[in-house]
Amino acid sequence: MALTELNAVNRMLRIINEQPVSEITGSISLASIAQTVLLEVSEEIQTEGLQSNTDTDYPFTPDVSDNINIPAAVLKIDAVDESIDVAIRGSLLYDKTNRTFEFTQDNIKCDVVWLLDFEDLPNVTRTYITLRAARRFAAEQLGVIDSVAITEADELRARAAMVRHEHFVGRHSILNSASINNIVNRRHNPR
Repeated sequence: MALTELNAVNRMLRIINEQPVSEITGSISLASIAQTVLLEVSEEIQTEGLQSNTDTDYPFTPDVSDNINIPAAVLKIDAVDESIDVAIRGSLLYDKTNRTFEFTQDNIKCDVVWLLDFEDLPNVTRTYITLRAARRFAAEQLGVIDSVAITEADELRARAAMVRHEHFVGRHSILNSASINNIVNRRHNPR
């Protein structure tokens, strides 16, 4: 069964011996605090860039003012063209090389790391996020240090499972590296 945000919050509550909830309400309830921690940890993990939340060669097109508006869900961005150095400033893409927000190209292709909703992530990633968030949440609550120690091994196993999943879906290989390809395909040895 896929882990929902509510299931994750209830798992976090169970670790500190609190009763599960049927919905997350109120801004100061333990469930809403757990949800906040869950979403913070989710963003931290997703900022690393996972197969599920990363697009390569994603095109961004300037508007009529030659500006490129960046969606709020973008965590990291890097132009594919190495002659263009970009950064997000406010909600716009900024050309650091030319010190401008204006882009005259038809589109700029970028590698993008997106912030996805919790339930849009692979289940193995949701499990890792939940356990990491549960440890943090439990550590923040008074008198639940024993629960934190119990879940540390679970968190480490979940991270290992997520990394295995990333390697499986990413088809990572040293031979796919641009720097390795340059060495393999060179026609002469450097002096």
